[in-house]
Amino acid sequence: MAPVHLCVLLVATSCVSQTFSKPLSGGSGRLERSDDPQPLAAVVDNLSSRLASLEASNTALKNQVTALENQLRAKRCESGTVQLYPHAQPPQQVSGETRRPHTVHVNFDLPFPTQPWVVVAITRLDVDNRFNVRINVGADAISTSGFDARAYEWADTNTFSVSVVWVACDI
Repeated sequence: MAPVHLCVLLVATSCVSQTFSKPLSGGSGRLERSDDPQPLAAVVDNLSSRLASLEASNTALKNQVTALENQLRAKRCESGTVQLYPHAQPPQQVSGETRRPHTVHVNFDLPFPTQPWVVVAITRLDVDNRFNVRINVGADAISTSGFDARAYEWADTNTFSVSVVWVACDI
């Protein structure tokens, strides 16, 4: 063990007798001789300054990530299904044609912060096969707390039931 300690002591002595400095950014990676009597203090000051700058940048980036995470948490989607029975409704005359509309109000589990986009689609259709199939589905009166799911048939169509899937997203 004694030779190892002696070697370390010799290296430390030679480093103290010849001081070197290295630029902290850029440069070729070579150490150059410095005549500065306190190069270590200058290096420590420079490192402290850069560390403070990096810590400030890190804090700013963490704040941005937190803000984006909060925005992402506020965005959500909700979905469900609703059953409609247009043929069981009384007929109405609209623009010269007979329609039988059926509307069901859907409440969201939680209100959205802004009016969501709502999409509806037919998942099941039960109709009388002796007549043409005419069905229209949609979402009306969309608000932050819910919407009206609507289906109507017209002319001689006999729609016993229509299942509608819906998705509401705050985007």
